[in-house]
Amino acid sequence: MKTIFKSALIACAALTAGLAGCQKENGSGIGKDEKVVRLQFTQEAVGGTRAAATHVGEEPIVLTDAYVYFTTAGGDIVAQVQIDFSLAGKGAAYNSSANTVGSDLITADGGTEITGVPASATKVVIVGNAPSATYITGGNINDFTGINVDGLYDATNKGVAKVALFGINTLTPVPGDDTKYTSNVQVAPVGARFEIGSIAGDYDVAPITSHIKSFTLEGIYINNYYPTMSIDGSGLGAIVHNSTTVANYNGAVAPSKYATLNGSLADYGATIVGQGTAPYNAYAPKATPAATDVWAYNVLAPDGGDVPHIVVRLSSVVVKTTDSAGKKPGEAGYVETLNNTTYAGTKFLTVRNIYVDGSSTPLASFQRGYVYRIVKLSFAQQHLTDKPETTTIDITVEAELMTWVPKDVDYDFN
Repeated sequence: MKTIFKSALIACAALTAGLAGCQKENGSGIGKDEKVVRLQFTQEAVGGTRAAATHVGEEPIVLTDAYVYFTTAGGDIVAQVQIDFSLAGKGAAYNSSANTVGSDLITADGGTEITGVPASATKVVIVGNAPSATYITGGNINDFTGINVDGLYDATNKGVAKVALFGINTLTPVPGDDTKYTSNVQVAPVGARFEIGSIAGDYDVAPITSHIKSFTLEGIYINNYYPTMSIDGSGLGAIVHNSTTVANYNGAVAPSKYATLNGSLADYGATIVGQGTAPYNAYAPKATPAATDVWAYNVLAPDGGDVPHIVVRLSSVVVKTTDSAGKKPGEAGYVETLNNTTYAGTKFLTVRNIYVDGSSTPLASFQRGYVYRIVKLSFAQQHLTDKPETTTIDITVEAELMTWVPKDVDYDFN
């Protein structure tokens, strides 16, 4: 079974767990005896929805598994509860022996009580939609290290509906009644999302005007990405940068650097969905996956981490030249003829600098829960290079926090 959260705060990856508790024995303050915690997942209507692979549609978070951890200030796990989403278990009451509780009970009005939570618990951590083998049942919450691009963004959860979620907050005494405490935990994706609506050879910003007539799109690759991290954003694996080597971005066959990531952090060959037969799709002059689709890639987004890059591989780039009267494209009286030039070999576009909401400063890092959407990536012949990662396209991208609703993009070349 699965639990679907369709409200905006949930849809933007914000899942609120309302925790209200009291002491099991006499005494006051959080630090004494065992605690009884009333656990409830609530939905808050804020507005907006998440975009799925079709950016005009809506696909809410589908929570298929989750754990609630109670930890000390240092992260030591002192109790954990598994949320049971199965048909047989979703209506079950809290089982203190198995440490499970049915999903229906925690989403019902008033929630359900979790008894026997150690007094040393001062924080609440919620993890959802993580690879099943990575959930832990003891130790320290920072031991939760199984977030990686190979497993996290496979065919099951590479989209937006089943993205892995994480949230943490402290238990706070209720003012005037220190026998009770609360905690609202906002659970957000562990990553951010790149979306590209189309790629077009129609750039026209003075002093550069595209003369591209057509091109073949062979591949789109996310470079400069983090392969692994701990669930809380720490414990980063060494950033992956696949250099300027053309073979690392091969469009006809699976390049070894992306052998397990096609469709997750890259699209090439059969995953380039569009007009014609993949991978040799000729566009004149725009490439798009479909009328309502986007090329989309989830990336790990640790606090303060580097911004990932987009590398686009093209071939058979045809550029309009002077007509029979010697007039140049764009010149008054120009008549397009067959006097075109086809660039030999492979060409690349590299996007490294992202500008958000009109800022003149490139984005220093991605934030989890954001969608960075490029409606149309326009380019001209001047922006093409023989090797990837040798020049940049500076793009101004509008981003919206915690909504997964991509905004239209305005961008320019600097």
